[in-house]
Amino acid sequence: MTLGSKGVLGRDILWDASYTRGHNDFHFFVKNSLNSSLGDSSPTAFDSGGTKYTQDVLSLDLSKKIGKLNVAAGAEFRHENYRIYSGQEESYVLGSYSGYAGAQGFPGFQPQNEVDKNRHNAAAYVDLKYELNRDLTLGAASRYEKYSDFGETLNEKLSATYKLTPDILLRSSASTGFRAPSLTQAYYTSTVSMMVDYELYQAGTFATDHPLSVALGAKELDAEKSKHLSLGGVYSPNSNFSLSLDYFYTKIDDRIMMSGEIYEGMSQDIKSILNSYSVNSARYFMNSADTKTDGIDLRANYKHFFENNTYAKFIASYHRHDTNIERTTDAPVILGESGDEILLDEYTISTIQDGQPKESIKLYMQYFFKDYIFALNINRFDSFKSGSYKFGAKTVTDVDLTYNIDKSAYVTIGAENIFDVYPDTWEPAGMIPYSQHSPFGFSGAFYYLRAGIKF
Repeated sequence: MTLGSKGVLGRDILWDASYTRGHNDFHFFVKNSLNSSLGDSSPTAFDSGGTKYTQDVLSLDLSKKIGKLNVAAGAEFRHENYRIYSGQEESYVLGSYSGYAGAQGFPGFQPQNEVDKNRHNAAAYVDLKYELNRDLTLGAASRYEKYSDFGETLNEKLSATYKLTPDILLRSSASTGFRAPSLTQAYYTSTVSMMVDYELYQAGTFATDHPLSVALGAKELDAEKSKHLSLGGVYSPNSNFSLSLDYFYTKIDDRIMMSGEIYEGMSQDIKSILNSYSVNSARYFMNSADTKTDGIDLRANYKHFFENNTYAKFIASYHRHDTNIERTTDAPVILGESGDEILLDEYTISTIQDGQPKESIKLYMQYFFKDYIFALNINRFDSFKSGSYKFGAKTVTDVDLTYNIDKSAYVTIGAENIFDVYPDTWEPAGMIPYSQHSPFGFSGAFYYLRAGIKF
């Protein structure tokens, strides 16, 4: 929910104030299962508890044009609350009929998993844009933030655009960035059960400040810090055609990721720690690595008018990027010689560097005829990898037709992925045959009828 208002103060100062509240409640239920430790008295359906997140944001933005200088400034206050609430007792309790607690498939959140954490941060920014002359525009911006749990940060951005000729515009920007760990990353805790070699296996995810995580070498999460650079240009000989090419570079330090599974077979000390919390393996969020991403974006826009008072818009774009791990965090001593490979395993490394298509092509067309608009969208995704598995390139096509009933109402019929394309499956395919990292999902075709009123 967002409420806001905007207007003009004295001396032509534009203002915009708003309040936004967002909330979600992710509640887990398990059916057609049992808690084997309760024997015949076990229910077959469970309320397993869940998680809640609430965010409140207050913001105020001011702007004014002073000759050739545009000045903008503002402030923001954000409050967050994250909760984990436990399920019914039978969903997590350990009975006397087996050594495995909780409902099979997803044991409920336990009272010791419960979390109720709050944090807030305040921020202020200033943004300046100066038109030095008709050809050169310079920009500078700075944002200060103070978190109740992660301290202060100051980030800056510099930008410039230069009209080399009437048809060619050059542009560039450089900036720094900051992302505090989410409350979920810092405080999420749960335990799940699975079958391994025909035996139940308990695997846990623990907050970084949980005694088990601390015993296994976890450290308090630090914020991610980043640096960004972009260089490019636009060629536009007329209002109906433009061609742009941009190079981008992003470096992220202390990137937050989930560790690999720390399992009891690594050593007797680790087994003792895990078993004291009734799990066979554990993992936690950590500042795992520094990464670098760079690439290019190429885009062409064209508008064509026909003799029958109809026209079409065309967009063609090409994207390519490469992501590489520059540095990894050393594993805690307790994990031994194999610790580095456990905390950042082959699957995670592959997902970071190759888990998204390095290349993609997009072709988009709209045809406007009287009260009708026809749209065709073709996306070509390059191959990608997850661990040792390689998934082939795919092409996905979307279409829709809109009829404008009048100036305020319209109806649209369309389809996403109209040819019902699916990503390649794992080999061999199991209960979850598709990679969660597929760039176009794994739900096949989607058809829709949409109506709207503008007022």
